[in-house]
Amino acid sequence: MGRNDRHHRSRFVRHLTRPRASHTWTVTVDNDDLDAPVTPVEANASLPLRALGGGSYAVIVVGTYGRAGASWRDNQPIIGYAGRFTLQGGPLPLVPTNTVRDVTRDGNAVTVTMGEVDSSHAITVARRASPATERGNEPPRYITESLYGHPVLRNALAHVEAGVERLTVRTNSIPDPAMVSGWTFSYAGRTYEAAERD
Repeated sequence: MGRNDRHHRSRFVRHLTRPRASHTWTVTVDNDDLDAPVTPVEANASLPLRALGGGSYAVIVVGTYGRAGASWRDNQPIIGYAGRFTLQGGPLPLVPTNTVRDVTRDGNAVTVTMGEVDSSHAITVARRASPATERGNEPPRYITESLYGHPVLRNALAHVEAGVERLTVRTNSIPDPAMVSGWTFSYAGRTYEAAERD
């Protein structure tokens, strides 16, 4: 899917002490340059978003009951509202970031190198048999859009192809603590375990 010229406006209550007050955010989706890293965004009026495919989403608006004019981060209690919107279009493709500088395959294993030559951390993502779990105890499930916010997992799973069982990502980034001891998740109907490798 190329550039999306879709706009969505939602109205949310801005000050609960003023029941009729409202505020409008404009949400703009642009899928140009999908290989660029995706980072969180904040805005008071226009919210530019990237890496979204067709489907239903929600924008979360954060506020507070605290002091007027103060930052919501330091102003308790914090509250949030969500506005739902729908985009028409095809599914979002999973592409690696432009920080990938080398990809090699050896049998059923793929190694992806991110960043500088002296990449000091290695995260291995390996396929696992789907565990027999009770309803409600299933491993976390990722969708493509959520992987765009996790560069290591994104760069690993973007290189899954027939016969690949294990993917190692070499990076200078400090790994997520959950990956150090082993972390199981699912994506596209398959189960994986991610762990830091010495």
